[in-house]
Amino acid sequence: MSFISLISRTLRCKRWNGKHLSARCISLSRSSLAPSRSGIVPIFFRNGYPVITVALPSKEEDCDFMFKPLTDNVGDFIGNLKKEDGGIERAALYNKQGTKIAKSTRMDQLFIDDFDLLINDTKYHVSVPKDYKEVFEGTKSLTDALSLIHQLYSSLNVDKYQLIKEQQLKSELQQAQAELQPIEEQVAQISQRARVNNNGFVWLGLGAMCMQFGVLSRLTWCEYSWDIIEPVTYFIGYGTLISMFAYYIITRQEYVYPEARDRQFLLSLYAQARKMGVDLNRHNELKDTIARLHLQLTRLHDPLDLNLPKPQL
Repeated sequence: MSFISLISRTLRCKRWNGKHLSARCISLSRSSLAPSRSGIVPIFFRNGYPVITVALPSKEEDCDFMFKPLTDNVGDFIGNLKKEDGGIERAALYNKQGTKIAKSTRMDQLFIDDFDLLINDTKYHVSVPKDYKEVFEGTKSLTDALSLIHQLYSSLNVDKYQLIKEQQLKSELQQAQAELQPIEEQVAQISQRARVNNNGFVWLGLGAMCMQFGVLSRLTWCEYSWDIIEPVTYFIGYGTLISMFAYYIITRQEYVYPEARDRQFLLSLYAQARKMGVDLNRHNELKDTIARLHLQLTRLHDPLDLNLPKPQL
């Protein structure tokens, strides 16, 4: 069967979803399909849509439920039942074998065969007329045709879309890199200054410790004795411990030399940036944007996205 004949055939099957119905569907009278209290629920068409008439248990009245078979599912039907009658505590649908039908099942698939409707403790048998079954079975061909059309559209347009998307990403990447370049040069300068200042603080700390050692040595062996200087060294050591604990309370970081050095570097970096008017926040945003664009380009060139065979490892 050719592709054109398949589409024309499936479009004729689609007529039930609009306002066009076959003559035999229209000829069924509304009065002959009225709901009975014996547990049989009829199905009829109204304005091209299938309708199920259900007797509400609490209100003791009949209610018509209209469906759009290609978009509605069993869950929508059960939800509408509970909205109409608050006394419905349980509602479910079962096929002829007694298996429960999932809520995600579309109504056009449900109407292909008879099924049972359970409301609270009452079971209703929903009988789908043979004429209706033929109409609903036609939707399978329609679904196949729509899937084929979607595949053809993807094959014809995916390359063009990927090319346009790649050009757009490269344009955004060039703009971000052009804006980042002057900021990056300024950040490199202030980073160098911050690194020099950081090294100065490190050497200054080493010099202070050496001077402290020299003073204590002179006091111990030249001016006084160890018996006098020993309590002094104890208080100096305990004072150092207090200062390290105070550092942890203020910064919420353990006093470790690499972390303390990095923190001092960042403080000096932001201080130099404020002095020179460099927006580090904008610099970080541009860096994140460039990384994101590179990632999107990498994903766009992935063999799976380009419909290419998977490379052999």
